[in-house]
Amino acid sequence: MKSKWNEKEARKFIKEYNKKGVSRELALRIYTTRLLGNNSQLVLHGGGNTSLKLSLKNSFGKKENIIFVKGSGKDMSNIDIDGFPALELDNLIKLKKLKKISDFQMVNYQKKYMIDTTFPNASVETLLHSFLPHKYVDHTHSNAILSLIDQPMDKNICKKIFGENLAIVPYIMPGFKLAKKSSEVFKKNPKVKGLILLNHGIFTFGNTAKQSYERMIKFVSVAERELKRKSRKIKKNLYIEKKVTPSNLSNIIRKYISIPLDEDYQRKIICYSNSLFINQFFHKNVFTKINGPVTPDHVIRIKHKPLFLDFTKIKSDKIEQVIKKKLLIIKKNILIILIVTNI
Repeated sequence: MKSKWNEKEARKFIKEYNKKGVSRELALRIYTTRLLGNNSQLVLHGGGNTSLKLSLKNSFGKKENIIFVKGSGKDMSNIDIDGFPALELDNLIKLKKLKKISDFQMVNYQKKYMIDTTFPNASVETLLHSFLPHKYVDHTHSNAILSLIDQPMDKNICKKIFGENLAIVPYIMPGFKLAKKSSEVFKKNPKVKGLILLNHGIFTFGNTAKQSYERMIKFVSVAERELKRKSRKIKKNLYIEKKVTPSNLSNIIRKYISIPLDEDYQRKIICYSNSLFINQFFHKNVFTKINGPVTPDHVIRIKHKPLFLDFTKIKSDKIEQVIKKKLLIIKKNILIILIVTNI
């Protein structure tokens, strides 16, 4: 993975945002956040987050420590100033003294300490960003990093590959507990350049936007090289479905997933994929053992449980009946994977 940092573009960002009254630091925060967000190997829409800490004067002319954090659900690829709510950093840091707070209380505190409540809610990982001392903090759900840490002996793998450069945080659901644990892990080795959150993703940080961003690219590249070195060749005689076309099934599926399960009616679009990756994936013949996405954070878009429809032993005139039965008993917005063979 190569760095997309461009000095000319960075200066242009600074100049354009300066006209809007936005500081150099925040302009570069927006710039590098977009660099991360436009790389699909790092984040999905709505996933990942970034932050910036500054000391600014409040309405009374007194300096106050502020943290700008990506707004919850905001797309990093085209994020702007309105996607970075500002919060009172010192008050957020005080929460670290508490032993326990619920998710509801955490969100309430974050709303309470917002500088401008017209902005979107801050990321669920705001406290994690706040508890780290660095000026710039970046977080992604890198495909390469997840490929390394979503397997047995994950800690040993990380220690071997990243050494003392990255500290390892065990999996905890995003929120107050994860923020406290990450802070504890960091304090044990404050010289680290980032954190690996097992089954979750990676954090990097630095004193400048460029440093934090390029550390992200550096460590993801290390993971990519390790995966390439360890990867095995896939057999070339992959099965490719030729008997069934999308038109055989798309209208039937659209018909039943568009039936409103409640008053919140939504139209659906069917997307068909027959890429080499799909064929390689099904060639393994272990797809029914999938328990969920590579990181729980991906449920924002693809939900937690895939549905497999195997038509191998189903007669053509029974296809619609099978689809109807399956789709009407599952929750809407589920990820659907179709296994369509030998019809």
